[in-house]
Amino acid sequence: MAARLKKRIVRTLIHEVVVDIDTATSEVVLVIHWKGGLHTEVRVPRRRRGQNSTHTAPETLDAVRALARICSDALIANVLNRNGRKTSGHVSA
Repeated sequence: MAARLKKRIVRTLIHEVVVDIDTATSEVVLVIHWKGGLHTEVRVPRRRRGQNSTHTAPETLDAVRALARICSDALIANVLNRNGRKTSGHVSA
């Protein structure tokens, strides 16, 4: 299913999302208000400033650096996705 269609479906189902911080448990609290009137609460751990909860595997970094010499960003993303590789979102050269 295309990302554009998925976004359209989500916009059709969700009325709003309210975000709050629970300092006692150090969590981010998301309350999803669905168009039908129901509410869903989702809690996720709050990251501290400077804390990075995901790390890119060294093998993935090596692959990105090698591919960057000969491939476009789109092609690199395609190769990583096909091989099930994840990045933290920040890859330095």
